[in-house]
Amino acid sequence: MFQFLALFVKKSLQWLKMPFSGAKRDEFLSGCMGVDLLPEKVNKISNGQTTAIVCGEKSLELIWFLSFILSLLEKGSVFLLAENKNWVDALLTDQHLEKAYLNGSLSVMLTTEKIDEEIKKFGLHAVFSELIDNNYHAGQSLIWVSSHGWLNKLSSSQLKKSAIDNDVYLKKNFTNILFIFIDSGDVSFNLEKIKFSVDLFQNLAFFSSDRQSYFLSFVRWNNSNNFILDFDCGIDFDVNNKKIKFNGCLLLGQNKEISSAVDKDTVYITQPALDGQRNLPSNWKVLSHAGEGTTAVFNSIAATIILHAGSVNDFETLIWVVFHLRQTHPKTLKIIVRENDAKLRLNIERALLYFGANLVIYREVGFSRIVKIVEDISSQTFSGDLNIRYAEEIKSFFPDPERGYIEPVAFHSYVSKVVKRSVSTHITHTLVRLFLSPTVPHIDAINACNIFRDGDLLTSASDSIYVFLFACAEVDIDSALDRMFVMPVSQLFSSQVSDSSVDGIAKMLDEFSYSMKDGYVDYSLTVHPVKTNVIRLPLKSKSHASRSEVNKLPSLPNSSSSPSALLGGHAPRPQVRSIQLKQKVHISHEERVA
Repeated sequence: MFQFLALFVKKSLQWLKMPFSGAKRDEFLSGCMGVDLLPEKVNKISNGQTTAIVCGEKSLELIWFLSFILSLLEKGSVFLLAENKNWVDALLTDQHLEKAYLNGSLSVMLTTEKIDEEIKKFGLHAVFSELIDNNYHAGQSLIWVSSHGWLNKLSSSQLKKSAIDNDVYLKKNFTNILFIFIDSGDVSFNLEKIKFSVDLFQNLAFFSSDRQSYFLSFVRWNNSNNFILDFDCGIDFDVNNKKIKFNGCLLLGQNKEISSAVDKDTVYITQPALDGQRNLPSNWKVLSHAGEGTTAVFNSIAATIILHAGSVNDFETLIWVVFHLRQTHPKTLKIIVRENDAKLRLNIERALLYFGANLVIYREVGFSRIVKIVEDISSQTFSGDLNIRYAEEIKSFFPDPERGYIEPVAFHSYVSKVVKRSVSTHITHTLVRLFLSPTVPHIDAINACNIFRDGDLLTSASDSIYVFLFACAEVDIDSALDRMFVMPVSQLFSSQVSDSSVDGIAKMLDEFSYSMKDGYVDYSLTVHPVKTNVIRLPLKSKSHASRSEVNKLPSLPNSSSSPSALLGGHAPRPQVRSIQLKQKVHISHEERVA
């Protein structure tokens, strides 16, 4: 009898604690995301569902959460579960939050250090049941702030059980459950695990920084009309006024296309990039030089800036300007480079795209077409890597200051090194083996070759000449060879083998190395066919030259390095292609240069 009365009293007390309302509980809590001016369709939280919000940005963590919890308190009472007492103390220094705590509309409870292990053993049921036994009022919004260490320890089956626990307690007790994950500094964030825990977190949003800008990204979010996926809102925050607001920039979809931004259609272009064009669209603004662009786009969010490429001597400075703009602006800033003087080599174009440019436009493209291109990419965001170490990585895009003929061992080492370091930059190089015609001596073929670009090298083999073309695609081989030799290639060589793949070049280098096992002829001291330097090596030697001889070339690796070890597996043997004979017309060097 007494047990029955005790149970009756306990249930009655719990009923009295519930907020009295004859109306049905609202489906959503509107206007409570803690971000001013946020689009209405995401500025609401679903009741009866589990929501996770990840804030790994220390600079706005407290500012946002304070605004967030105050907006929730305007809708009703809140129960805050947190793991860090100092963090809660800092939060309660706000007078509005302290008042809510003192009048009982805000309840606060701290978790213990053992909570991770308890959840792993007994699931979220252990936490929820204890909350109900410790003055949780039915109808309160439950906010659980943690560093998500407990989540990292759960297996997939335990995650499913936790999702079931959530559903049970949501239906019986809680208005909603809000998991707020913050960066405690000692737990590595596993955002992917949170993203894929769909059953546990029906709604998910997270804060992220993009250089000087911040975004609140809604991965999946339920509103009254539909389910929203991949909806990113640009935000600005005012530290002094403790306010966070939406800045008008919206990115949609997995490709993060720009839906809207205050300066989405604004275009800045340097004077030389205009190439004499006078009539410009009204939204285009002219800059006198590239350096002015840094100032002009200082506060830009999604504008477009078009820089001129300039001459060969300007290329490295241009790459640095592009890198600087990309590192100091959000990925929504569009950077275009237009050729206006010298043609860009493949390695320079790759470097510009790697260090931050969205697009490179060739000088043959007319201005009307450029206007159309700018319109077409107005919604594009930069998708490249932003965590780049410029000083270290820029070296991979430029050749060493070597050109022309070098002795075979140094050639082998140089090509191996350059191809290996270019794998990450996706620059295509080509190795060509030109088989000499029976009547053409090596020295004649070597002297007939004039190389004007750093990185382009040639050397000799027993029956052929090897040519390495830096940053040259295989489709451009014929035109490159025509420019290099002062007479038709078909008069010097009978056939050729070439490859532009990493594995294919490694295979050719292996064959080249094998051909040198009995020695080789070095023509590096020979300008005219008078005398050659013959080097004889022991039959079973693994080294092709002395260390001192190889070290005469700057920055070259040890020639004993195996190309297969440097470049991985080998491709099938390249096909030999015959050279079509052309009319035997001798062209002088002066005519060729002209």
